[in-house]
Amino acid sequence: MKTSRLIILAAYSTLIILLVGCSLYHQVPEELNIITGAFGFHFGEKIQSYKIKSEGDGVMVVEPTVIPRPNPLIEKYALILDRKNKRILGVNGLNHSLSQRQCLEAKQELVDSLKETYEFEITESLENLESRPKKSLYFGESFDNSRVVVGCLMNAGFLYSNSDTLLTIRYLSPVANRASEL
Repeated sequence: MKTSRLIILAAYSTLIILLVGCSLYHQVPEELNIITGAFGFHFGEKIQSYKIKSEGDGVMVVEPTVIPRPNPLIEKYALILDRKNKRILGVNGLNHSLSQRQCLEAKQELVDSLKETYEFEITESLENLESRPKKSLYFGESFDNSRVVVGCLMNAGFLYSNSDTLLTIRYLSPVANRASEL
């Protein structure tokens, strides 16, 4: 009699542990859905070393002198800072030395990686179907209103590059989105 109670108690304990373990497992992916920054930069943090590129109403665009986690697809980085408190609102990555085909392939790699890492509530793609397309963009927005835009701008005729194509990726915090909507 005691042995059967012990077995039943062990079975119930195992079942409870499994149920609790499964519910914890389902909570972890939700944390993956939140965009907190990119390339080692985190929304809301202050950075110490940068060059100011431009200033506008409430924000400034800066080029960081140190990139914590660079991506081989990206040549230049820019941060959007709150002008008052110098905290990061957005992170941009750029590459202007790719051919159109290379840019579109790199864009798709980035989009696939983003879709694997984040679960977006809203997504949108914008593709030109012309013989000489001008842009190919992907937009994703997470449940907390963080946003990411990945795109290729083509046939733009940049003066500072041999390529006429620009690969861009932009991460925006919810605070940056509210500021831009005002």
